[in-house]
Amino acid sequence: MSILAVPLSGCFQELFAAGAGLAPDTDPSSSSSSTSTGDAMPTTSGGSGVQTVTGLSSGTTTTLEPETTGPEANPPPEILSFSASGGEVVEEAGAVQLELAASDDAVQVRLSLNGEPLAELAPSDFPYEYEVLSAKFNFEHLFEAVAIDGEGLESEPASVTLQVNLKPSGAEKCTFDRQDDEAAVSSAITGLVYTKDAIVAVGTRDAGEGTRLAVWKLHRDTCELLPGWPRSVTEWTSLDVVKSGLSTATSLAIDEDDNVYVAGTVLDGLEPRRYLAKMTSPMWEHLGAVGEQITGVAVAPKPQAAVFAVGWRQSGVKATPTDAAIWMYKLDGLALPPDYIAAPFVEGEKPDDQNLRSEKLRAVVFEPITEHAVAVGEREFEGDDNLIYTRTFLVRMHPLVGRVGTPWTSPGEYFSHDSALGLGLCGTQLVTGGWRRDYPPDSKPAPMWRWFSTAGTPQEIRAVPLSSVEFRGVACDRELKIVGAGVLNLGSGDARVVAAPGVEGELLMYEGGVAGPDEMTAVSCDGRGLCAAGGFYTEEGLRYALIQVYHP
Repeated sequence: MSILAVPLSGCFQELFAAGAGLAPDTDPSSSSSSTSTGDAMPTTSGGSGVQTVTGLSSGTTTTLEPETTGPEANPPPEILSFSASGGEVVEEAGAVQLELAASDDAVQVRLSLNGEPLAELAPSDFPYEYEVLSAKFNFEHLFEAVAIDGEGLESEPASVTLQVNLKPSGAEKCTFDRQDDEAAVSSAITGLVYTKDAIVAVGTRDAGEGTRLAVWKLHRDTCELLPGWPRSVTEWTSLDVVKSGLSTATSLAIDEDDNVYVAGTVLDGLEPRRYLAKMTSPMWEHLGAVGEQITGVAVAPKPQAAVFAVGWRQSGVKATPTDAAIWMYKLDGLALPPDYIAAPFVEGEKPDDQNLRSEKLRAVVFEPITEHAVAVGEREFEGDDNLIYTRTFLVRMHPLVGRVGTPWTSPGEYFSHDSALGLGLCGTQLVTGGWRRDYPPDSKPAPMWRWFSTAGTPQEIRAVPLSSVEFRGVACDRELKIVGAGVLNLGSGDARVVAAPGVEGELLMYEGGVAGPDEMTAVSCDGRGLCAAGGFYTEEGLRYALIQVYHP
């Protein structure tokens, strides 16, 4: 925004006097005549503000113009407006927009918060986003802005006051369950993702034709079911096996164009087969071989776009053992050659000539910094003591060439057994969620997070002190708190959702379960920091889908 500088101008009236009118009266008969002594005698002309001085010595007239005050030669810049979007009170996490307009000569804006420097900005940097991340920001915010021109002159300060009143971390924002909609009856959530305008969830639902893969779409702020949802796989599939067989979804991914990719398992008789579909137009679907299952899916963006699906295949006629599997597709559904991973992974590992040990990939994400997909899971590893251990492993894939490098395997440096069931992005790190336990077969599993660099290098680890719990989903909010969703695994099941700010921060309990068996199997956080967890609860023998959104 600019200021139009309007100069102030004064009209100076020129005084023209006739010679006779300015000359002294020389009529000797005049009674009003006077004799000049040569002294200057000032007179005032008609309120003109101009003094005239006459004198016999020169016979001339001198006009003195008054002093005038014009515009300042180099005025300081001005702040024309300074405000915050959303009013004076903030009650939900997210970005507050500070809006500022200054005169054209401003080249810099110094922004402070409660007297402390906040940012050095250009006027073009506004609107400026100030992020309110959690209840830690519950105090009065006094923002002050000062505009500065190219010569260092400063404007008068302008200020905006905000009062932040956020709910405590883990407080419930909204819930989707059977109390709100019959679409939750005989259902369970197994995966969910935030989009720009909704929560998309997948799982299973029995609407009277048996358990079928289903997709829900909810309002991101109210958890209300959007019109036209949920949708069952029988509404879109053209495959006879999928139409007639029982099925369940295991995961989903959303690409940059908001296309939905759903992965799951279809029973062909009693045998599982992997299923993957792009359920938005133009739609495509793939049904895998008997014994193949998908548990994770991710999409790489354009221009090197690809769909990654991970899981396992049966390496024999029985359900075990298994080989880890990677399936890749172009966005148009063109399938690339599959990649199967079996021990030994690296030189020096004990051979598995009869393929008796199992490997399973559980989760995959696309990592935008290195532009690789990263997948994690668990494998059976034979140690030097000839004992078999369950260990986390990690693989990386490129959209053009597939798997790259050598899979990493946990060395068991902290616990005899560990497994990764979920994977999330957290700033410039990857975080896995799963479980760990000591060697004795009767030792209880306990939840664990492990951090990796974007290149897949292992970093910190945190063992969460909750006995008999495993994390099945993991995500990260805007404050970089890790959120784990899972189950207290004592046979009946009891949902758990916990969060912690990093390796050393205090553990926060978001969800402790309800009466009756319940589980949380997936979690996703949006750009504001709100996190949604999905699963199910049980009442009078029936399962009900459950999605809860928590304040960060």
